[in-house]
Amino acid sequence: MTARKPVHSHLSPHPNVTYLDDSNNEYDSEDLEESTNVPGSPKKQATPEVDIREKTTPVKPEKKQKIETRSQSNWGPLPWKILILVAIVAIAYSLWPSPAFKSCSFAKLQKENQQSENVWKALKVGIENMLNKKQVTPNVYLFLYQDPSLEKLTEEIASETSRCFGYEKVIKMDREDFITEGDDYGYAIRRYKEKIEDGKVLAIINLTELPANAARALHTICDTVSPIAEDVVIFLTLKLLKQVNPNKNSVQLALDTLKELWGTQLSSNELDPLIIRVMDQVLHLKS
Repeated sequence: MTARKPVHSHLSPHPNVTYLDDSNNEYDSEDLEESTNVPGSPKKQATPEVDIREKTTPVKPEKKQKIETRSQSNWGPLPWKILILVAIVAIAYSLWPSPAFKSCSFAKLQKENQQSENVWKALKVGIENMLNKKQVTPNVYLFLYQDPSLEKLTEEIASETSRCFGYEKVIKMDREDFITEGDDYGYAIRRYKEKIEDGKVLAIINLTELPANAARALHTICDTVSPIAEDVVIFLTLKLLKQVNPNKNSVQLALDTLKELWGTQLSSNELDPLIIRVMDQVLHLKS
């Protein structure tokens, strides 16, 4: 009996066909097809090429436009809404009536009295700031003069200032409002609180008439940091004790005069802070 050939044979069923190792394949597909065309066997048809790229469904123009419109509706109009809102607010602000500016002019007094431009400017700016609520702390002015005739000018300035605040009268504090038995300077402070209920402008007599102990009340009355009352204008007057050089620095003149007045009765711990309060704004009037 002849031995049966094994099923798995290494021989090709087609002797004319050569099998290629894929790893060493140096032939193209056409050569392979020609080599596999065995006589008598049907011709193998070429496998059509298949595009393995992911196929995407084309978006119709109408749908694309709808998507873009939706995107614009979510984000596009927002800046326009903000701009419109800002424009409305700006228009409303421009149409809103602003409070009328309140002025305090010393034009007539300035024309009739030849004083330094700095004097009138300091008065006008400080008082108008208070009238228009740009400043709420008190304004303290110290008028420094030598000619007694200038006392009338200080009274006229105080009266004009009071009219700017809508008051006809000027509140005055004289020697009797400061001096009491026992030199209780708290009495002057109480008098000040009572008087400022009737107006905004306070005129205090010449400081040369005040004893040192009574003058200590001015440290509280002229306080501009923690004032007893806001929106108050305080006018102080100081007559120079002796003939001085009119060209000398006004602040130094006032300082020397006040030290001469009170320096012998008050310690430096009391005198220096008091002088600082009194000399907040020095206006030198000259004849």
